[in-house]
Amino acid sequence: MCTEIRRISVSYDPINASNTFSSSDCISGRVTLEVEKETKIKSFLVKAKGKASVMWTEHYGTTMFVYHDKETCFKLEHFFIQEKKSIEKDGFSLLQDQSSEMYSDVVPPGCHVYSLFKYHSSKDMPSSFKGSVGKVVYFLEAKLNRSMRLSAKDKVEFKYLSKTDMRVPDMKKAQFGNAEKNLKFLNSGSISVNASINSMKYYFGRCQSYLPCCKPNNTNL
Repeated sequence: MCTEIRRISVSYDPINASNTFSSSDCISGRVTLEVEKETKIKSFLVKAKGKASVMWTEHYGTTMFVYHDKETCFKLEHFFIQEKKSIEKDGFSLLQDQSSEMYSDVVPPGCHVYSLFKYHSSKDMPSSFKGSVGKVVYFLEAKLNRSMRLSAKDKVEFKYLSKTDMRVPDMKKAQFGNAEKNLKFLNSGSISVNASINSMKYYFGRCQSYLPCCKPNNTNL
């Protein structure tokens, strides 16, 4: 980080003892910026984002296959200072200070607190989770850009708890499925995979892993 920026940090306000959020909750917080001398800012934003990713490997003889995928659960952005030539995006909003004025793109020396950003999502999303082959993470990230300088960033994770009704019929019953795939690369043949989990859904904190246990069956190469 360049010497003009001493510190940048983002934080949020907990709303309960378990420090979790759900679809009906509002996340609010602040970004603290400390600068050593007068600084010209190109853009300054804070965003809330949820990402799900999975990756595992399987070996068939001497051949190793890597399976991976990722998905953005949601993304919302709030700008304190927006680059003038920027194009408006989904989830975009321009924040104002406590006097309902636009934030200046020239910041004087000292410590400055950019507050009152709020996020609310009306849709239910998967609960926070971290396992050996996959994870679902939610975080707030502050990012400050200046001309001809590296970006200054800070990020903090928060826990999200899905409100899916666990009383839905069959929700807690064991699940089982299978699929067959024909291979046409390097080797020819087919792979049949069986997957099972002992319950359809778990809440954060009740189980360390809910990913299915998969293993190839009747592999013919």
